[in-house]
Amino acid sequence: PGKTLDRVERSVLRVRRNHPAWGGRKIRTRLKMQGMDSPPSASTITAILRRHGQISDEESAKHQPYGSFERSEPNDLWQVDFKGEFKLSRGNHCYPLTILDDHSRYSLGVIACGNQKRLTVQKHFRSVFERYGLPRAIYVDNGNPWGTKDQGFRHTRFTAWLLRHDVEVIHGRPYYPQGRGKLERFHRTLKLEVLQGRQFSSFSETQTQFDRWRVVYNQDRPHDSLDLEVPLSRY
Repeated sequence: PGKTLDRVERSVLRVRRNHPAWGGRKIRTRLKMQGMDSPPSASTITAILRRHGQISDEESAKHQPYGSFERSEPNDLWQVDFKGEFKLSRGNHCYPLTILDDHSRYSLGVIACGNQKRLTVQKHFRSVFERYGLPRAIYVDNGNPWGTKDQGFRHTRFTAWLLRHDVEVIHGRPYYPQGRGKLERFHRTLKLEVLQGRQFSSFSETQTQFDRWRVVYNQDRPHDSLDLEVPLSRY
């Protein structure tokens, strides 16, 4: 009885033919723009595409994060990385360190760093731990200071420090940014809403803007993947 009407399925497939790279969420938005009053949910549209052979299981897997799609509770897993550096007006380079809770998308830190060295990162991690507690695990890539290119031994002095504090360290697959999709999306939002078109003169000015934006991101900004709730509601 709940099967989607044939005419609706035809509309979904028509949009997909015109835009082969679009998934359920984008197709649903397009159907609403075209005047459909109650288009199917994004997950239903994805099921329609899969049923008609438009999405294979292998293709779906490419768009899933490496490991668990979403951890079941806050502080179960943090995604951590540096966003690409940018230059301050005084000539220094700033390396934003970002820490995101996997379950809630709550931003635990956006920190303006002058380098990506172990001691700098440990100092900021201590402050985050003191405020939010220890996560069960962190998810990182294979770059400095998180990993090493040596395939036989992936840990560094920094990750060894985490392990001594009973924090599991999970390294993503090399050259597979989809595994850190939540953090990649967070970085795009940070760029659009804070960095793009702006020039900062100092680390303190940059940090002030990061702190102000983080409050908005966590407490005021509706999040699509949280059914338009804010991250604070789930952290």
